Amino acid sequence: VSAVLSDAITGTSFSVVFLVGKDESGRESLTELASSGKLPATAEKYGSANGIYHHVSGIESSGAMVRAAAAHTEENVLSISMSELHRKLNSLSSKAEMEVTIDGSEPQKITSSKAANKRARQLQSANVLIVNIDPKDDAAEIDRTIASTIENEKVNSVVLAGVRSLQEVKHERMLASQRRQSVMQKAGEQVLEARRRRRLEDQANGQENGDMSGVYYVAMTPNILAALLFMGLFTTIAWIGISCMGAISGQDVFVSKMPSVGREA
Repeated sequence: VSAVLSDAITGTSFSVVFLVGKDESGRESLTELASSGKLPATAEKYGSANGIYHHVSGIESSGAMVRAAAAHTEENVLSISMSELHRKLNSLSSKAEMEVTIDGSEPQKITSSKAANKRARQLQSANVLIVNIDPKDDAAEIDRTIASTIENEKVNSVVLAGVRSLQEVKHERMLASQRRQSVMQKAGEQVLEARRRRRLEDQANGQENGDMSGVYYVAMTPNILAALLFMGLFTTIAWIGISCMGAISGQDVFVSKMPSVGREA
């Protein structure tokens, strides 16, 4: 999906991405609509398309498309419905329905609530629109909307895509997990191989020219030998100390009544 969006979204151009959702069973719906002939006007634009991709990974949801589009442009990206798309296109073609604010900053439609005003400002400032299409909507209306958007002179690029099925998403995630596991396994094997051997000399020069002469591998470095000698010395001293402490003896006879004073001997 990154490659598709990078080709479609360029600079400050006005772009529209139609995203057909999954059906109730979690299957991809765009293929069903196109193969059944429910999008005839859109099919006529097939020959004039700049690019056709039969398999695109990463299209899991509308939120994923918004994040991917935002990563390729500095313009505002907004997820909208088809009705909001109609209002956006009408506002671009006809300025009579818009009013200018008092400070003359941006034109906006007159609405009755703060939430609607905020949504209108977001729609007005967005240059990349992700249009969510419910496959249960009227197919003829979907076809007319897509075709009219393609023919609109204000729209620089149009992308038509479908949310991948649940089975495809699960399979892709499984393959990604296997790739990560393979990379981690190779990294672990390299670490274990590096621990088995201790290199005596640096092989920086050998890596540059590929000459391995003068590079040696030993089973024991000076640090390891010093540690073994210290451990032997410490063990010997500890054994001598414990033996000396074991040789200390006390009295062997204990009485319940002590002798009188002067009669100890």
